[in-house]
Amino acid sequence: MEPVKRYAEFCFQLRQQNQAADDFPADLPILDLKTAYAVQDALVAKLAAAHQTHLVGYKIGCTSQGAQRLLNTSGPVFGRLFARSSYNSPAALSTADFSMVVIEPEFAFEIKHDVPTGRYDAGSIRPFIATVIPSIEIVHHHLGGWDRFDAPKTVADNAIHAAWIGGQPIAEWDDVDWLTHEVNLFVNDQLVESGRGEIVLGSPLNALAWIANTLPEYGRQLKTGEIVTTGVCMNVYTAQPGETIRADFGRLGQVILKLS
Repeated sequence: MEPVKRYAEFCFQLRQQNQAADDFPADLPILDLKTAYAVQDALVAKLAAAHQTHLVGYKIGCTSQGAQRLLNTSGPVFGRLFARSSYNSPAALSTADFSMVVIEPEFAFEIKHDVPTGRYDAGSIRPFIATVIPSIEIVHHHLGGWDRFDAPKTVADNAIHAAWIGGQPIAEWDDVDWLTHEVNLFVNDQLVESGRGEIVLGSPLNALAWIANTLPEYGRQLKTGEIVTTGVCMNVYTAQPGETIRADFGRLGQVILKLS
């Protein structure tokens, strides 16, 4: 079996069985980023077929310095969002379905129009935004530790995406100050973390522009109606069974997740 298929099968089996391995098999060649996205494509296709689901958009990871340090990367990466593992707030999920429940409050966007190939920045990407969605991404991994990862390994396992929970979409967002907009994370009504939009590549709009610029390198583009979640805007939080998680985005709304 060729390396791309072997990598994809390895990740697929760990996800299906919710098991952990110390690292990727040592006899596989070292991944470069281009090959890692080919592995991701193969893995995503296997997961979509196995769970009879479809893709609804993209996740961007490693957009904060903390996430980059955790996963030994120097810049953003992307993965795919599935309908099957995307939920509306309030959501109730079981921790048994995940290898760990790492909570990441994130600004997400719904795409208004197909985004043509071009070079975008925080200003020029704005006309392509339909709504802003306060959200939580759950990430998890199936290797022996965070130190096993680098950018290609993260990409290969669909950017270690597990689930996404979205709040109420907001159409009136034009005057949001993305750099200073604050987000607070509560666990059982106790404040545990706070963050701001500037933690996400200086602005969540910078992250959205990044993926619009990057996808054409892989033969893709952002499409009408797709969701893009832009990466954690604070320190991550590892949740436990029985906790109620609430991410408060102020005027942009909140997201609630109850864990059993």
